Amino acid sequence: MLSPDCVGQELRLGLHCRHAFISGPYREAAWLPWLGIGVGMERTSLEVLLQRADEDGNLLMVAYRLDFVSPLVQLEAGVDLRLNDWLGIGPVLTIAGGRYASAGAVGVGEGGGLHVAPTFGTRLQMRPPQED
Repeated sequence: MLSPDCVGQELRLGLHCRHAFISGPYREAAWLPWLGIGVGMERTSLEVLLQRADEDGNLLMVAYRLDFVSPLVQLEAGVDLRLNDWLGIGPVLTIAGGRYASAGAVGVGEGGGLHVAPTFGTRLQMRPPQED
């Protein structure tokens, strides 16, 4: 029997810029395509403790601790469907990537490498109502 215990944390700090492509007045646009780019630093920490019993019933424990610090670049693209003057919803694709400056695990050693994480989801945008 395998009994995992896992704790993880992620922190990202940086700058993000987004540009919407609007042809005509904002209030008249039904669909708003947009692109975004961000740069910064990312720190990810993961601790995993695995417990299992061997054939004789002895409890075995294996511990892993992973720490990553990396520069980060994030690209985004999406389209918002405006539901009214202040609410929009639509699909978003995000691709985040970087090079790990440090990575280590108990019993594994130190190392670095590239990482890329694509994410697809839905974005909800709420804007304060604009006066005429």
